[in-house]
Amino acid sequence: MRSFIITLLLTLSPWSFALQQNPKGLDPDLIDPEMTNVMYLISANDIKISAYSSGSPSALDLRLCDNCQVKSYQLADNAELLMNENPLLLSDLTIHLIKKKFDVIQLGIDRSKQTVSYLYLGGMSESSAEEIAQEQSDEN
Repeated sequence: MRSFIITLLLTLSPWSFALQQNPKGLDPDLIDPEMTNVMYLISANDIKISAYSSGSPSALDLRLCDNCQVKSYQLADNAELLMNENPLLLSDLTIHLIKKKFDVIQLGIDRSKQTVSYLYLGGMSESSAEEIAQEQSDEN
């Protein structure tokens, strides 16, 4: 019995130490840190406006994964905003985030600037994503 308890303590010690090191969760920017532009799919409950500028949202608190800590990101000045694949005015973003009439949010993070580069409430269809990718490749 004594050896079982010692084995159990040795097994649980690294796990509890890891939790003590970062009790709030994982920093999402440390996952594949060489990737500077990343896309996430999050739920409506994983986003909150944390700051306003001139009456419009300017910063968002985001939980980017189940085990991630909440982090604040600035909304890029030229961020693309869509609601169910239709353009969304920045001034209307707050009311749509409060209503939460969408299942998923697709967003892009520029880690080098700590900004949200696009925010699609309701996500995007695969055909729309393919069209945008084709347009971007045509521009290059």
